[in-house]
Parts: sequence; structure tokens; C-alpha cells
Amino acid sequence: ILISGNLTINSLNQATYAGKILEFTGAFTVTLTIGLPAYFGFTALPPASGVATIASDGTVLINGSTIDVVRDATNSPVFAIIPRASASNSYVITGA
Repeated sequence: ILISGNLTINSLNQATYAGKILEFTGAFTVTLTIGLPAYFGFTALPPASGVATIASDGTVLINGSTIDVVRDATNSPVFAIIPRASASNSYVITGA
């Protein structure tokens, strides 16, 4: 799925993105909100230039924090958002 603008993933639209490959076409932000299913996750490809940002809605934990995580094509040509089985609304993002 091409990501060509900022996106908020919530309980209403999550089925469109769950388990899919998201390809960022530019430096955009995907925000994760509380209430996503326990199995929710996806794989992503950052843009050729700039960064892909995965953001919290302020409650969701990403790598143990609510701070945004950025990935670029040089250091992380592919990365994944993986749900933590041990904690709801908590995800690990692979890559550097």
C-alpha cells in the first residue's frame, strides 16, 4: 500500500493496513492509536529520500516510549511494526 501522505491508523481503518506492506513515497508520518487489535502489525519500506516516521497518539508505546521513531532507506531499507504480546497498545519497531 502506498503511503503518500500522513496517516492515522485507528480501530476503524486498521483492517486495511494489518499485515500489509506499507511503502512510503515521501517523508510522512503514520500515527498508531489505542484500541488496535492485539495482532495488528505491518511491514514498511521508507522513502528513497527522507524518513518514515511512526508516531504514538500519546498513549501507544513504541519501543517502550511515546516518542516518534524514524527510519530511513539507508539504515533500514525495510522495517516492521510488531505488537508486543505482553502489553496491549505496545509495539516494537525493527531497524536502526
